[in-house]
Amino acid sequence: MQFTSLLTQGNFSFELVQHWLWQCSINAIMLAQQTDADLVENFRESFRNFIESGQVWAFVIGLIIGYFARMFTTYGG
Repeated sequence: MQFTSLLTQGNFSFELVQHWLWQCSINAIMLAQQTDADLVENFRESFRNFIESGQVWAFVIGLIIGYFARMFTTYGG
């Protein structure tokens, strides 16, 4: 059911919206408390793992294959 139909039929509950907003604020507070302050080091570790595991080559090969697939399948170039 669409939002506008809920408003016009009178089935819309502001208590439901209040409850939803309350839950969103609680979830946002919990998320903010679980952040990791060393984001730069995490990025460096992830990038180092990306290079060392060989995933970078799979990514490059996928880009090349995707480019050729797009080049051969587009209409009217």
